[in-house]
Amino acid sequence: MQQVRKGLTTPGQIEEMKRELIEALNSQHTPKRKKRKIVKYIFNFLFFVVIFALLFVLYQIITVKRMGEAPNLFGYYLYSIETESMSPTLPVGSVILSRKLADPSTLKQGEIVTFFNVEGKRVTHRIVQVSKDMDGNPVFRTKGDNPENDIDKDFLTHDRIEAVFVLKIPLL
Repeated sequence: MQQVRKGLTTPGQIEEMKRELIEALNSQHTPKRKKRKIVKYIFNFLFFVVIFALLFVLYQIITVKRMGEAPNLFGYYLYSIETESMSPTLPVGSVILSRKLADPSTLKQGEIVTFFNVEGKRVTHRIVQVSKDMDGNPVFRTKGDNPENDIDKDFLTHDRIEAVFVLKIPLL
């Protein structure tokens, strides 16, 4: 017969404490595992949503470019500068972000706009003068920033303006 000393823990009590400790540890880790799985599913879902959105935007850009239009997303356009007319401000190869023109009366001297010239070509130049036509509608004189450029010969009307410059996108 085992002799039980007073104040000491018995092997049965030790086993019971081990069992309680294991149960407590398991109950603590189970919610953490569930939380980790939920977070993992959320991140995977968001990752695929972002990838899908980027592929959709790429598809839209390619489709719009084939039709000869500027890529447009939520009223913002991406343009590539193809001539020296805006150097040194916007050198050849620069990519710019512009927003759709909402109100032509808000345009001011010094703003950069992208428009269609009278020949139908897309041009990005700076407004150098704001005037009014005989009906009181705003008309604009534009010029490229290149010092060798002259002021554009034709007045620009608001119906030919496609977008207003927002920022130059830095290229790597």
